[in-house]
Amino acid sequence: MPPKKLYPFNGKMVPGEPVEVNESTEPWAQFALSDGTNVKAKMVLLEVVRLEAHHEATGDPVYQFQFQQIIGIVAPDALKRKVN
Repeated sequence: MPPKKLYPFNGKMVPGEPVEVNESTEPWAQFALSDGTNVKAKMVLLEVVRLEAHHEATGDPVYQFQFQQIIGIVAPDALKRKVN
């Protein structure tokens, strides 16, 4: 078994191991701005790591997450400029 990778936690490096995501739903959040622009955003989970550390008050395991934000913007024609 390969050695576990080290991850930063509370000012020190602790071992951890990746945890596979079995199922995920990542819906879009939609926002209508007052200038007529529509914004869609979502967070995509890239990686989950369970650390060999525990929450001091509850004893629960500590997880670290890596996310990517995806943003889409649809502006009204009045706000767009001509593209050559």
